[in-house]
Amino acid sequence: MNTRRIPASATLFVAMALASSAASAAEFANVISKTAITQQVSVPAQSCQTQMVPVSPAR
Repeated sequence: MNTRRIPASATLFVAMALASSAASAAEFANVISKTAITQQVSVPAQSCQTQMVPVSPAR
């Protein structure tokens, strides 16, 4: 029986190559429409003011 062993580094290389090609394939898609979609959103208003606060005298 003639068997050949594949080094672990070769197996790891192939696994990493397949994983990277699968990841890059997910970055592309078909363009369906090029119309920009805009929407108004409410933003809470911030206001800053100085206020005098009465302090009772120390006993």
